[in-house]
Amino acid sequence: MEQKKDKAQMQREIYENLQKKYSLPTFNELNREFEIERIKLSSFLLKDIRRNMIEKISSVIKLLEMMMNPTSAPIFMFAVLKNMKADTKKLIETLYKDLTSVTITMVRLDISFDEKAEADAIKNIFKKWNSNKPHIIGICLSMEDAWKESSKKSDKSYLG
Repeated sequence: MEQKKDKAQMQREIYENLQKKYSLPTFNELNREFEIERIKLSSFLLKDIRRNMIEKISSVIKLLEMMMNPTSAPIFMFAVLKNMKADTKKLIETLYKDLTSVTITMVRLDISFDEKAEADAIKNIFKKWNSNKPHIIGICLSMEDAWKESSKKSDKSYLG
């Protein structure tokens, strides 16, 4: 247990040095949003943090894609989309474009390592995440409302 604590502390110290060098968000800010303390200690801490951030954004993108193109989506998604408002559907498209542009840029960083480019990417992703997070939450709330509306309608339908 003590060894794990040492590694976590070392990781935090390494990050804090990089934070000062590149004006990065604090460890706690990134950890709260992207759970970076779970990343294994390595020589490529910034790259690993950036990849962890992109992993979370990619899961949001997959949800947005499923909503935009539900051909192989779970059945519940059709009911949700049927009851979703037009302005929410527009927001889904806007978010999709914004978040996808971030992930496309990250492919280049996976090809060759550049510490400053990784730091810049982390700052950019963090900024995009924070500006889009309220919209993502709004879409989730809209999904919940649409699902509730769908459930009300199916409770009234006759199956027989």
